[in-house]
Amino acid sequence: MLAKTLAGLSIGAVGFADGLDETGVRLAAGDAMRKGRVAMIFIETLANLTDGLVDIAMVRRVAEMTGRAQGHTPIVAYDNTLLGPVFQRPIEHGADLSLYSLTNMSAVIQT
Repeated sequence: MLAKTLAGLSIGAVGFADGLDETGVRLAAGDAMRKGRVAMIFIETLANLTDGLVDIAMVRRVAEMTGRAQGHTPIVAYDNTLLGPVFQRPIEHGADLSLYSLTNMSAVIQT
């Protein structure tokens, strides 16, 4: 959704498959930085349909690393639809935004 829908607005996305693999997330962030400014890292954990997990605190570390490299720390946005605020409070783990019912994907967004 992100790559196709936002492409018309000159916004790109670089996905990552494993939200527990810090190296993979760092590589996606590096790839996104080569394409433009990384504005947001979007995650969902527990992912709808796949039950995939993402380490929110690790994504915060990658966002901070990206910020040091590009001079602007990307927002960490979290789709908290499945767990909701009772079972998981993503802000306490490093997310900047907690969203509900957007989609089921993780990506690094560059503008």
